[in-house]
Amino acid sequence: MQQITGNFKQCIFKSSSYVVGLFKVKDTSSDIVRLKNKTITFTGYFDSLNEHDLYTFYGNIVIHDRYGEQFQVDSYEIVLPKEKDKIIDFLSSNLFHKIGKRKASKIVEVLGEDALKVILENKDSLWLVPTLTKENIDTIYEALSKYRNSYEVIVNLTKIGFSMKEALRVYKEYKANTMDIINTDPYTLVRDIKEITFTRVDKLRSKFDIKDDDSRRIDAGIVYAINEVNQNIGNSYLSYDEVIYYTNRALNINNSDLIMEGINRLLDLDILVLDDNNILLKEMYVALENIAKRVVDLTKSKSNVKVSSSDIKDLERLYNINYNKEQFNAICGAIENNIMIITGGPGVGKTTVIKGICSLYQNIYKIDFRTFVNEVALLAPTGRACKRIQEQTNFPASTIHRFLKWNKDEDTFLVNESNKSDVKLVIIDEVSMLDIYLFHNLLLGLRPMTKIILIGDYNQLPSVGCGQILKDLIDSDLVLTIKLEKLYRQKEESNINMLAYQINHDLYDSNIFNEKDDLLFIPANFDNLKDKLKEVLDDYNLNYDSLQIMAPIYRGDNGIDELNYFVQSIVNPKARNKKEIIHNAVTYRENDRVLNVVNMPDENVYNGDVGTILEIGNSKEKYMLVDFDGNIVRLTLSNFSNLKLGYVISVHKSQGSEFDVVILPILPQYGIMLYRKLLYTAITRAKKKLILIGDIYSFAKGINNHREDERKTNLKKLLNSCINS
Repeated sequence: MQQITGNFKQCIFKSSSYVVGLFKVKDTSSDIVRLKNKTITFTGYFDSLNEHDLYTFYGNIVIHDRYGEQFQVDSYEIVLPKEKDKIIDFLSSNLFHKIGKRKASKIVEVLGEDALKVILENKDSLWLVPTLTKENIDTIYEALSKYRNSYEVIVNLTKIGFSMKEALRVYKEYKANTMDIINTDPYTLVRDIKEITFTRVDKLRSKFDIKDDDSRRIDAGIVYAINEVNQNIGNSYLSYDEVIYYTNRALNINNSDLIMEGINRLLDLDILVLDDNNILLKEMYVALENIAKRVVDLTKSKSNVKVSSSDIKDLERLYNINYNKEQFNAICGAIENNIMIITGGPGVGKTTVIKGICSLYQNIYKIDFRTFVNEVALLAPTGRACKRIQEQTNFPASTIHRFLKWNKDEDTFLVNESNKSDVKLVIIDEVSMLDIYLFHNLLLGLRPMTKIILIGDYNQLPSVGCGQILKDLIDSDLVLTIKLEKLYRQKEESNINMLAYQINHDLYDSNIFNEKDDLLFIPANFDNLKDKLKEVLDDYNLNYDSLQIMAPIYRGDNGIDELNYFVQSIVNPKARNKKEIIHNAVTYRENDRVLNVVNMPDENVYNGDVGTILEIGNSKEKYMLVDFDGNIVRLTLSNFSNLKLGYVISVHKSQGSEFDVVILPILPQYGIMLYRKLLYTAITRAKKKLILIGDIYSFAKGINNHREDERKTNLKKLLNSCINS
């Protein structure tokens, strides 16, 4: 039997307890030493795995027909750290500038397990350690003196099982009270420290003698379960039965009475809120209540400004355009009301209206462009949506996160309730993507009477996060809503927009396909989809920079991941003149299209942005230079996990973007993921050409599938409560 020792890096596939993942090898049995310091694929059955523990896997190297060399695990064990290891981890942490593993190991080798105590008692003892400079010695002693009262706590935390990074973060939060707090209730960390999750603490519960049915675990598990369901489904509340069901699953127990007791405790502690027998997290209820109160206050207040027909005529002359009745009402209403919604599908002139509102605001208030920029914020949830608005209107736009000056490390906004923006008008595009917490924080950062114009497509997918802001506000009938329906884009000749219109009005006719070259349906099945996709990519002489392929699901032979590898092999195959790098079992090479999946506000790059790898560095410091629409960003190894191949993306990730050409596979195997809102959202991303490849009957079935996310939100109820109070 062979063995490897090292760290679990990533899960590639999981079904029940069976896991396929990546493992960074640090040591091996003598017959496979070639694997040392390499990352390999492993398979096996596991209770749990985390990135912080050191593991030894026992098994054998096997060769998979498709996936190549893998380590098949028969059994495994956690390697308990030695005292020396923890001291080395501490001395090589970022507390000690320019002291890495090598120097830290040498210090412990020379000064022993009591190295920290020896250094504090006699700084000069460090001169006994070869290779240490005076700067190193000063750095170590000063940092250690500063943390004189903490290093024992930090080392103790690592003994419990926390990583050094986690231990430092915990100590930063609690200081001298650290051990008292976590010994009393380690789940307190989950509430107070964003970086430490419930599952992380729960795996360490045996160190605190916490049994499965411990009330501390039950209470934390309830909050965790509600949060998980809210984030994954988009709810703002759950029923009692749902909380009990999901908590039982999350904790792997079956005791409804214990969970009911926990719910009551959390209600008494004001961590949960009961609203009409529905259970909400307190922070969710506060966010919804704030949104409802602000919206109602804005609807009750009236603007003193009136727009004349001559004002609109001036705009029409300026832009050489004739506004239709709905556009006229939308532009006037945005100036005359303190809150308003403008909704409509693609090609109906939403951007034209935004441009008109901005120009009319300038004219009405007689302000120059510089003053306008200070008074009006044109916002969108994503970077690509901002760029599109900016290009089409010639007015500056910003992501909401950037406008609120989001601090990624602290997950806080510098523009907030105590430091409000002075803008007088906020126009938010793509509001269907806006979740409850982000809208709540935006409102906190605005002054009470800041005018708000919400623009979006009612029929698009809802936000990835909790809630359905646009839908709830429109359905409430409380906010003035202007619906734009007349098709304008491409002089009413776009069959793409006509298809979107047909879907929304239950008028779908399959004869619309292949009438013109902007809307094509190419028959294909599960087995030949890739061949048909290759034919399309080859035959249509498409510009890959303006093309985007989308798919509804990630897994499977025709899911996003596999299609990405396939398209990469066609569009950007391996070549001698292209550098490449492998990260998390994915090969990235120069000229690859990549998708960013993490907000990086300092780099002006956001979740959903698509870029191209310009250069890869493979020497001492691994890096990628990525071009995100002219914004060139240098990503180091620690940021590589922010990227995925971007030849094929999910429909959700496409929201807020437009592409000249969209290719959309449609197969029966995509199952329930083929439903109206998802297909409509994908279709409306295409500006010039839409190519569907697959089964026409599955498409018809999908657009007749009115399945929605069926989100449970009580914003409408709170709006009614506020209007009647």
